[in-house]
Amino acid sequence: MVTRSFNATIVMGFAALLLTMSAISGMAIFGLRSTTQTSRKLTAHFAEELVLVEHLRFNAEEGVAAGRGFLLNGDQRSLEALYTARAHFAEILINLRKGVEVPVGHRMLDEVERSASAYAGEFDVAIERRKLEAHSKTSLPKIDEAIRPKRIDFRNRLENFVEFKRARLAQAHAASDLIVRRAEAALSVSLGIALCLGVGLSWVLTKKLGKLYDSERQALHRARVAIDQRDTLLSVVSHDLRNPLGTILMGTHLLKRTPATAAQAVDVNKLASTIARSAGQMKRLVQDLLDVSSIEEGRLSIRRESVEVGAVLEKAREVFELLAAENSIVISIGPSEPELFALADPERILQVLSNLLGNALKFTKAGGTILLSATRERTRARVSVSDNGSGIRPEALTHIFDRYWQAQKDDRQGVGLGLFISKRIIEEHQGQMTVDSRYGVGTTMSFTLPLVREIN
Repeated sequence: MVTRSFNATIVMGFAALLLTMSAISGMAIFGLRSTTQTSRKLTAHFAEELVLVEHLRFNAEEGVAAGRGFLLNGDQRSLEALYTARAHFAEILINLRKGVEVPVGHRMLDEVERSASAYAGEFDVAIERRKLEAHSKTSLPKIDEAIRPKRIDFRNRLENFVEFKRARLAQAHAASDLIVRRAEAALSVSLGIALCLGVGLSWVLTKKLGKLYDSERQALHRARVAIDQRDTLLSVVSHDLRNPLGTILMGTHLLKRTPATAAQAVDVNKLASTIARSAGQMKRLVQDLLDVSSIEEGRLSIRRESVEVGAVLEKAREVFELLAAENSIVISIGPSEPELFALADPERILQVLSNLLGNALKFTKAGGTILLSATRERTRARVSVSDNGSGIRPEALTHIFDRYWQAQKDDRQGVGLGLFISKRIIEEHQGQMTVDSRYGVGTTMSFTLPLVREIN
């Protein structure tokens, strides 16, 4: 299921990447093409206008030359050429007005037209005078002097308009170049974004693939650990169940063969005690396994109530006092604060103390001592079980709360669940369990419980 989901994510991711890159590239290419066409049209328009302006100037010069030619020699063809040039000049002015888009251009074109009309009027007067004059060479300087201001003004106006159109063409070229550069930059940015998206998607997919690989590797490791723990559990449980069952079977077999006489009542009671002790071991083992199952499923039963910590310590001492005496070990309760009440499940706390005392007895030699104590720490009670036994090796301290872990691998007195269960029980009480041990000196196991804030 995970692999299928991952494959679907890869396919969808690359499809989204391809669609995004295609859309961005298409938009960029379309934008570049549109701006290029607009730029070309704008440049072509101004170029055509500049050509018309040059034609206008050419016709003006042609008309001036034809007029001067007529004034000089009175040739009728020169006069016809003048009128033709004027007609072309007027036609070009009309075409130029159609293409002018800014008020400045219209104003300059109006000035050119007014100057041309004034110049043409002066020229017509000069032509009429020329027709009346007999000697053109003597009259030409006077006529030329009379129309020179108009001619100069006309040429200046025309030249200004030509420069204006050239400037507009240069601006069009510059705007076109700017548009093309912007389009190229937009295309580069778009491709960069697409590339970044591709890199980002690749990074995300790589991270997801790495997490998937790590999760599968961890799952494989957990499966191997679970298999090892299962094998260990089966081995230990089979051993721990086989011994009590063997004792029970042997005891019942002897009871069947024992005559019911008063003289042998002591032996019968001893066998019954042995059977009861073996059954108790089996019950504790089964209960530990049930507790582990409840912890793993998150349904460990805790019934909190107000508990006097000192009373629970005394009860735990009484339970293990006889067993401690048999091993020449003294269990005592140190100075504890009176009326120290905690909010806890008394049966579960007694289960934790029983486990800690059992471990202390297991690793304390004859003549040793075990001390139980309870102190107040602000809003919590700290319960401690201290012994002067063999202690715990430093490298083992980080594993003592692991499931199925045992300080001695060849120990067959349990399955290594006691401290694991005890720690989880204390954590369910919102407390903490800690260990302080020096190898060869002794160990102190302690845990905290929340105090009852108000007792009625």
